[in-house]
Amino acid sequence: MSGLPKQPFDKNLIVGFDTADDAGVYRLRDDLAIVQTLDFFTPIVDDPRVYGQIAALNSINDVWAMAGTPLTAMAITCFPKKGVDPAILGDIMRGGLETLNKYGVTCAGDVIILTKPIGTGVISTGIKWGKTDEGVASKSIETMLTPGRYAAEAMREFGVKGATDVTGFALLGHAWEMAKSSQATIELDSKAVPLLEGALELAAQGMLTSGDQTNREYVGKDIEVADSIGKETRSLLFDPQTAGGMLISINPERAIDMLARLRENYSQAAVIGRVLERGACSIKVR
Repeated sequence: MSGLPKQPFDKNLIVGFDTADDAGVYRLRDDLAIVQTLDFFTPIVDDPRVYGQIAALNSINDVWAMAGTPLTAMAITCFPKKGVDPAILGDIMRGGLETLNKYGVTCAGDVIILTKPIGTGVISTGIKWGKTDEGVASKSIETMLTPGRYAAEAMREFGVKGATDVTGFALLGHAWEMAKSSQATIELDSKAVPLLEGALELAAQGMLTSGDQTNREYVGKDIEVADSIGKETRSLLFDPQTAGGMLISINPERAIDMLARLRENYSQAAVIGRVLERGACSIKVR
């Protein structure tokens, strides 16, 4: 590696590969820097679960060594396709996840905020078939034209741990992706989800896109929906969105202030759920 050229000068690169440090550090602003590290760890014990625990802790120790706070983690594995029981890999990953949860690297306990109301899919379909009232269409267009930039600014200000935008896979599809990637369960309160004016009525008229069905297939059986939730509401939860809102996971202690900040630009922003320790499924809707 000594033959590689030195990294280009960047005043915000606090720690690079030219020193024997545990991780790289890049300044984002005067009071905040990102610590980045990648670790590869071969088995040193026979118990796969314990090995996973050790490997995860060995990795996040590098972040602590730089006085950082581990918030997220990505796992890399090299595992043979044949000759070893794949259940062993499951035990390794389970052990690693236990360590990450123990030290707060994943976001269990956070609340979920949605910045924009949903329903653009059924409203756009209604426009196509001449079923959407002009006022309803106008509100939907106004929502779609509201940029996510303000949400990004608020997320930087409040130290958000995880977020995604809600687009083609609908609210439930994108929430499912967040839950799966975080190895957690997200519980959503259907009554708290903001809806665009006229969306429920158009859903009741059958103004659904093909994405309604494909999004249901995408999430599959990895979801639990309360029987009390009506057919139209379910359709909106699976309704593909265009230029939809941001789905944000944040510490509950900061949620109220974050919500107030968001509502300066997103009038219907709301807390719609919470993050739980991984349960029987990735998504629960009540």
